[in-house]
Formats: sequence, structure tokens, C-alpha cells
Amino acid sequence: MPPPYGTKAYWDARFQHEEKYEWLLPANSLNAVIREALLHHQTSGGGDGSAPQILHIGCGSSDLSFQLRDLVASPRQITNVDYSPTAVQKCRLREAAALSATTTSDPTSTCDAISCAEDVPVLLPFTSPRNDVQPRQTDNDNEAGAAKTALVHPAHLLAVHMAVLTPPRTGRWCALSYSDDRFSFMDPDSSSTAVDEDLLERRFPDPRRFWKVERKERATVAPPAAATGSGGHVVHQPEIAHWLYAMVRSNEMP
Repeated sequence: MPPPYGTKAYWDARFQHEEKYEWLLPANSLNAVIREALLHHQTSGGGDGSAPQILHIGCGSSDLSFQLRDLVASPRQITNVDYSPTAVQKCRLREAAALSATTTSDPTSTCDAISCAEDVPVLLPFTSPRNDVQPRQTDNDNEAGAAKTALVHPAHLLAVHMAVLTPPRTGRWCALSYSDDRFSFMDPDSSSTAVDEDLLERRFPDPRRFWKVERKERATVAPPAAATGSGGHVVHQPEIAHWLYAMVRSNEMP
């Protein structure tokens, strides 16, 4: 039985003992994708002209939090978050020991971890967390009365929440996954992995309105030293590869 990656208790317990761990690929694997996103922000006018901001969801114990400091002008441009207070506290201690300024990072394999979790109860119709967005009322809402709960896949909900946080048009979402179809629900021609039609009818936002997969790149893991069997023969080691994704934000708002 696989570990319960989707539970907060698992990560709190793990980070009590784990000092550093890189998921899937080395911490610098996303550097090229992130540089492209930062360059796009500059060349596209950057919205209101402010410096680009990087949000790292699920920073864990990766060195990515420290390496990304070299990609931006100020550490204030980067924010690390993790729903395990233990992970956040350990990162702060590592940072204080290594640097005199704040450092940060960018999304890695949080999408994989939460996809192992149970579906999330969500009140529908969906109300954007943005303070300047008010829920839209219809006659059907009045007939139905109070909002009702529905179960939503964690990756679908993450995509909608990322759309709320990410600036339209200039924003980018970079992710690393072991799955070659992690974001197939963003494919406008997809039906098997798309959000359930019943949820859309009950006004859960369709993630395909907000995101388009701009880049999907296969990343091969460097093989370990060759192992030998009992007869002195080299043991075959299959190639291991993961996937880098870059999603571009549309102009639509949740």
C-alpha cells in the first residue's frame, strides 16, 4: 500500500526527521522553464509593470527554495508555502543558517501528492476567494436554496485556485510530475479526464477556461552506477523519466 501522500499528518511526521529531499528530479530541473516565464513577463509588459512574483506550492525540504534566489532581483519576489508547519519551520532554520536574506522557490510535484488524496468537498456554486469578485446569483440558486457540497478532484481544484492567484495573460504555472497525463483535463478536446459535466452544471469553474498547456517536456533521470548480478553480469536498469509542464494563463477569471 502506498504512503498516504494526500494527508497532512503524513507530511508532518515525515518532515520531523527528513532534512532534505528532492522529488523526482534535481532542484534545478525547472530553471529553464522558469526563466522563460520570467522573460515572458518582461517582454509582455508585465501587467502593471511590477516585478514578477513566484509562488512555490509544497516547498517541502527541497533545495529549490534556495536555488531560485539566483533567478530574481529580490527575494521578496518569491513565496514558499507548505501545509506542513514542520516543513516551513525547517526551511526557515536552513535559510537563517545559509543566507542573510529570504530565499524561495516554484511549483514542483505538489500536483502528484494531492492527486493521491481523496476528492475534496467544495461548496457549489463556487465562489472565488478574491475579495473583488462577488458570487453571481441566478433564479436557479434561489430555487435550490443554500449552496450544496460536491466532491472535486484535488488537481481540478488546485487549477482553479491557481487561476485566482495568477495574473491573467502574463502568468505562468510550472510543474514537475511523474505522470505524462497529469494535466490532461486542461485539453479542450479531452473528455475522459475532464471535470464532470454535473459539476460544471452546478457552476464549478472549468479549469480549461483558465489554463493551456504551453509546453510538455520529457525529463530523463540520470541513471545510477551500473549494478552487477551474482555472476558478474551488468544488471539492466530501465530508463526513468518524468515530465516538465508549463501552463499559460488565459484572460478569463474564476
